[in-house]
Amino acid sequence: MFKFTFYKRIQLSFLLLIFIPLIAVSIISFVLIRNTMEEKLQLSNENVLNVMTDELSKTIDDVTFASHFIVNDTNVRNILKSFADTKRLATYQDYVHFRQIQDVFSLINSKPLNNNVRMYLVNRQHFVISSGTEDLTSINSSLDKLMERVDLSKPETLQWLGMAGGDSAGNGKSYYIARVIYDSREKRQVSVLLSAISDTYFNKLLGTIDFGKVALFDANGEFIAGHSGLIPHHSETKGSVRTDRTILKSNWKLAYEASEKE
Repeated sequence: MFKFTFYKRIQLSFLLLIFIPLIAVSIISFVLIRNTMEEKLQLSNENVLNVMTDELSKTIDDVTFASHFIVNDTNVRNILKSFADTKRLATYQDYVHFRQIQDVFSLINSKPLNNNVRMYLVNRQHFVISSGTEDLTSINSSLDKLMERVDLSKPETLQWLGMAGGDSAGNGKSYYIARVIYDSREKRQVSVLLSAISDTYFNKLLGTIDFGKVALFDANGEFIAGHSGLIPHHSETKGSVRTDRTILKSNWKLAYEASEKE
């Protein structure tokens, strides 16, 4: 080193004592900051998913409450039994029963039921009574396919039927949940309660994230809403951070994935 000129010795000293340590410190700082940001991203993902999970759990609670109320109320069951084989409102008594069922829905709506949830009582003749005042064209067009998915031998339990509906008129799809209302004396169903959660509700809820991809899947791994590029089962994806949440009351799964670059 002493054979070098004074100028070169200054350069070498700068390289050894300042430049190389500066690079080393920069690399170490970058790695530490990157790990910290990944942890913050993971925590942010979890917080967002927690909010979404709580909202979805509340919606499932609303559906469960309504179905319990209808199934366990003796007066309601008697009304449904009287209305079970009505094909159309042909008599005044049919109309009275129809109005009584609508009054039951009005009581449930006063809880209030989530505005994005619609409920339909379907009797043995596939006569539909809605909890709202909307056009029944959409539900009637999907009714046969939905009823094929209902297991009538499993009364008084929630059955997850999946997505259905949607047409060229702009009516979106809905996720349907069924509960069979059963008459133990006649040993057959009195009616089936269908609960429909619109895709508008899911899209609005899942659209609250600032970046990344989020998707919702049901217990069978079927896609409900969100980013169609995500898969229901967790897999190691290089260059991305993924967080999954299970909604225990329905076994739905929320998946949230964001790239490390973002």
